[in-house]
Amino acid sequence: MESAKMNGLKPYEYIEYILTRMTGNELTADLLEEIMPWSEELPKNLYKNKKA
Repeated sequence: MESAKMNGLKPYEYIEYILTRMTGNELTADLLEEIMPWSEELPKNLYKNKKA
């Protein structure tokens, strides 16, 4: 949660996103890299100050 906040993410939406992404998917290094709070691949709507 703190990493999400430090990266400007909305905590609830971020947790919901990563749980959705992990459901039914094999947990690979690539998936982990995509869902990390500092990933540049996260959807813009997860950020507090960025527009979708």
